[in-house]
Order: sequence, then C-alpha cells, then structure tokens
Amino acid sequence: GYGLAGQVAARGLALTDLGTADADGRIVLTFGKLPWTLDARLAGRMVRVDNATLTSLAGTGIRFGGDISLGAKRPLLFQQATLSGSKLSLGVAGRYLPDGRTQISGKGRHADYGPFDVEASFAGDGPRAVLVFANPLPAAGLKDVRIALSPIANGFRIETEGGSRLGPFTGTLGLYARTGGPTRIEVQRLEVWQTAIAGALTLDRAFAAGHLTLTGGGIDGTLDLAPRDGGQGFNVALSAKDARFGGDMPLTIGSARLEAQGLLRKGHSSVTGSLIGQGIGQGQMFLGRLAANARLTDGQGQVTASLAGRRGSRFDLQLLADVAPQRLAVAAQGQFAGQRIVLPRRAVLTADGAGGWRLAPTQLDFAGGRAIASGLVGTRESDIHLALANMPLSLADVLVSDLGLGGRISGLVDYRQTQRGN
Repeated sequence: GYGLAGQVAARGLALTDLGTADADGRIVLTFGKLPWTLDARLAGRMVRVDNATLTSLAGTGIRFGGDISLGAKRPLLFQQATLSGSKLSLGVAGRYLPDGRTQISGKGRHADYGPFDVEASFAGDGPRAVLVFANPLPAAGLKDVRIALSPIANGFRIETEGGSRLGPFTGTLGLYARTGGPTRIEVQRLEVWQTAIAGALTLDRAFAAGHLTLTGGGIDGTLDLAPRDGGQGFNVALSAKDARFGGDMPLTIGSARLEAQGLLRKGHSSVTGSLIGQGIGQGQMFLGRLAANARLTDGQGQVTASLAGRRGSRFDLQLLADVAPQRLAVAAQGQFAGQRIVLPRRAVLTADGAGGWRLAPTQLDFAGGRAIASGLVGTRESDIHLALANMPLSLADVLVSDLGLGGRISGLVDYRQTQRGN
C-alpha cells in the first residue's frame, strides 16, 4: 500500500451562521491494496464569531480540536473532540453512521450551569439530544436536571425533570419556530411539587410576551410578560394559602401575598415589589409574620422588612437593607422577651463571585450579651465564625421553635459545610 502524510492549514475559513476560523492539522492517508483510510488531527480557533447564541454559551476565546478518522469500510469517527471558551469546556466523541445518522456523547462544564453530560444524534428529521446537569442553579437548589430535545412539526419537544429547593419538578414544553414568524413556547405541562404552571410565551426579537398561571398546592397566581417602553416588562401576582412544598427542608406557608413588577431595558432595570406573609416555616425555623417592600433600579436601592415570631413569642425585628450590585448593607433593631436586639453597625455582605456572600465581622448585642459573626454563606460552601460573650441561649428560641434553652454561653464557634460532589 501507499501512504501520504503532511500538514494542512486554513485561514479565514467561513463557517455558515457561526463566523470565521483558523485551523491547523496533520493528515495521514493510506491507500493501495488495502481499503483506504484517512486520519486527521485538527486544532483551531474562532477568529470572528457572528452567532450571538454561540457567544452566550461558550463565551470568548473559542477554541476547538479533535481527531477524525474515516475509511472505505468504516464509519466517520471523531474522538477527543473539544470545544472551549471563557464559559465552556466540552469534550465529545462520536461517529457518522452509514444510514446518515450522527451520534455523539460527551461531558462538559459551563461557568454558569456547572458540569453536564450530553448524548445526541442527528438525522434527516433533525437533532435529538439529552442533557443532564448535576447542579445548574445552586441558589434554587436545582440538581440532576434532565432535558430531552426531540423534533416535531415546526419545532422541538422539550421534556424536563429534576429536583429543586421546592421539591421535584417535571414538564413538557413545545418550542415552535416558524419561518418568518416569532418563536413560540407552549408550556403543555410543568409541575413543581404540587403546583402546576401553564400558558404560552411568544419570543419576538429581543422581547417575550405571554401569560403563565400557577395553580395547586396552595399556590394561585400569574406571571405576565410584555414589551413595554422599549424594554421587557413583567408583572407577578402570587398568593399562598396553606401551601406546602417538598425538597430537603420542606417549606410551609400559612398565607402570603407577593406582588412585583419591573422593566428591563437596554442594560438597565427597575423592580418594585411587596411581600406579606404569616405562618412561614422551614425545618425547625418559623416566622409568625413577615412584611417586606423593595424598590431597586439597576440593582441598587432599598429593601425594608419587618419580622415577628410565633404568637406569644414577644419577638419582632425591623430590617433596612441598602442594596448595590455585589453588596448588601443591613441595619436592624428589635426586641425579644422585653430585651432589645441591637446591631451597633450595619451588617455588610459582599458577593464572593461563586454564588455566595461573605459577611464582614458583625456585632449583635442582646440582654447584656454579645455575638460577633463573620464568614461565608454560600450555595456550595459555608464557613461561619462566631465569637460569643455572655450571650443568653434563650435567643435561639426566636427562630427555632421549642428549644427551651436557658443560661448563657461564651466561647468560639466555627461552622463549615462543603457540598459534596460536582
């Protein structure tokens, strides 16, 4: 047989609907008496990206590479294929089958959504894919989220399931993209624990319009989206009555009312909202009453809140939070069992860049005792330090019911918790 090997290079290679790329590779071609084979190792980078979706998913500095193998009596194979950018790292392997189907499988990690697995195939009727995200949104407690995509007439069917802070969820959506018309999302079935979400959204250019309803499990309400004043407007109205959710620490709500409205326009935002609730519990923690109001512009503004314990607990606390991007400063005062609760200085929290908040040393005085707290409160890791001096243990009864502790405590407490896996 014969062989041919060498280096290849492409500059300014146009990739339809994506942009242009530079690529280099080494190829080895064998032919003659034996069936011919071609092996290639490629590596390259995107020098210009014209696709906003690709940029939002992968970020900047996009690079790609991998090994390709094909021959007269074997399917097209690609192995150790990689795609990386400032937001994404992905490794896949796959094959092009004689019947025209392409199959791929791989693993990756996204800066916003964490690690994931992907299985996909491409055929004449369109792509099919299954993605599984281990922990895509820690703040919402999302875990083991599965998204399955399959083609239907004029669009795709999306099936999803997983766990959340409010319990398991499952749903089916239809995504329709007709040529020359707006994209439409129909929520055919979406249930979070015992609450059902239904409705439809229309996506036209940069804005969404539609109406979603929430019913069941003690929840009743609406979410409305509509273009407004050159931006994206939204209105939320939710009420709860004897609501109960699942999750690792089930949330219960005796009654509550949430109203919020806002506008997102050209990189700016304005949001106002109010919340009133009674009988709110999670695990051993319980609030008898809660009232809060917020007014934020571009992520900056004030939130006021008033808290009270269960009936007869003689506890109340008022909070005033100055909100800024990546920073919260909270002033508080109140009383418990006839004794004042005092924060001599505001508690300051700053975002740590990984979904958590770092608390600067904060002093709390109560009934002749003192506590100084600091540390990290996060979705993936918590590391809290407490210095206590003559602090009455009865203060623990404010939020944790039926402890019935007496006496006072002095000393140091270090608490650390790291989420396992991922």
